[in-house]
Amino acid sequence: MNNSPLEAVFHAYRKAGSVEALAKELDVSEQSVDNWLNMRTRPQRGILEKIIDFATRKPSTLPEEVVVITRMMTSEAASVYGYSETNEGESVFLPPHIVNELHEKGYVEGDVFTARFKPQDHSSAPYYCVKVIR
Repeated sequence: MNNSPLEAVFHAYRKAGSVEALAKELDVSEQSVDNWLNMRTRPQRGILEKIIDFATRKPSTLPEEVVVITRMMTSEAASVYGYSETNEGESVFLPPHIVNELHEKGYVEGDVFTARFKPQDHSSAPYYCVKVIR
């Protein structure tokens, strides 16, 4: 993210998910957020700092999302791992302990489950599954 106030507002808006949610997070009116998004006005310096902080802050809890299993090695394979995919097409790496848990619960490729995952610096997938929710 560069230093553009408009870019900061858009990042914060995408993270919040709605004008209402961003207004509530920043403790400002929905009209103010709408004005910034439509470039009618610019946020003041103090508010802009809050916007940038919100847009760049790491979530305190990991997101839960429904994912589809796209590849899963069997427990008899030499290397047990798998991959799933989010609704946006992002790949999520399934480490051995997650694959074993999915096998125990009867999941197979193509099945859908809710997972908690985190970003990772790994060439095979941008996300790493840390927990099976359901």
